[in-house]
Amino acid sequence: MKPKKSSVDHQAEHAKAVESYRNGAHDQALIHVNAAIRAEPNSAIYQADAGVILIALGRNEESLIPLRRATQLDPSHADAHYNMGEAYQAVGQKDKAIDAFKIAMSLNRGLGWKKVRTAFGRWFSFSR
Repeated sequence: MKPKKSSVDHQAEHAKAVESYRNGAHDQALIHVNAAIRAEPNSAIYQADAGVILIALGRNEESLIPLRRATQLDPSHADAHYNMGEAYQAVGQKDKAIDAFKIAMSLNRGLGWKKVRTAFGRWFSFSR
């Protein structure tokens, strides 16, 4: 017997999540991305986006759950590692933040240098 297929259009839900996020409707974005995740739980992109939305909502500790899942599903997802660093930084876990930023930088130097320098600047109260 085949597992029952979800009737939710996960791509449409994800598109609604992205649109809501861009419009600042973070609560609505979370509803849509969670619907996408329920339909497609092994999507690193959806998991990473859920983490970003939770960060925007100030739910940094909670954001680590989908961000960790995203990096497990796709260890090369540089943005997920970077955002995990942001979340760790926000909850005061400096060493874990640094480790996540280093991984992000190793995966995508373009992302890494600019964003990591900014993040370290905030963390250590200096910037260039």
